[in-house]
Amino acid sequence: MLAALLLGKTAQANERGVELVVSADSRLDDGLLPGSLPARDLVTILGNLIDNAVDAAQGGVRPRVTVTASTGEDGAELVLRVSDTGPGVDPDHAEEVFRRGFTTKPSGPGGRGLGLALVQQAVARHGGTLSVTSGDEGGAVFEARLPLRTPAPGTRAEEAEGPGSTRAGTDSGSTRADAARGVAPGAAAQDPGART
Repeated sequence: MLAALLLGKTAQANERGVELVVSADSRLDDGLLPGSLPARDLVTILGNLIDNAVDAAQGGVRPRVTVTASTGEDGAELVLRVSDTGPGVDPDHAEEVFRRGFTTKPSGPGGRGLGLALVQQAVARHGGTLSVTSGDEGGAVFEARLPLRTPAPGTRAEEAEGPGSTRAGTDSGSTRADAARGVAPGAAAQDPGART
């Protein structure tokens, strides 16, 4: 499933003039995926992260998106990392990019502000974390970490599905605003380096 998704996204990126590569340290076998992660959530998480990275990198010099799928150092989590050579995410918007309705893309079909909010919801449903940082050589690095074991009752995944509490943690342990609420589509600021 993971390899098929990446194959399709690679072809789409190539059509848009963006090189999509899978890092050498990735593991692409389906045995890596937790049984509790439905295919639709994998497509939501990785597919939207790749689509946004391609959007950001497109039009730049040597546009490139790098995808890494591996297990964490202790083997207890799946790490999905997508980096791009685009302009990066303004640090002032690092939390906002995950809010439903927030977009820096121009108004129209490509800028609805839903993709990253859906990623956040899917990650939270599985007790994971979602973060964005600046890449070492520019661009943005989005990282989703999902537990490979089913979360025990009373953990983040169960809390995230409670009424009005769709949250995903960050590497610093903070939580984001409820993704189900937010700015109406098209009402967010317009910026280069667009993300949804």
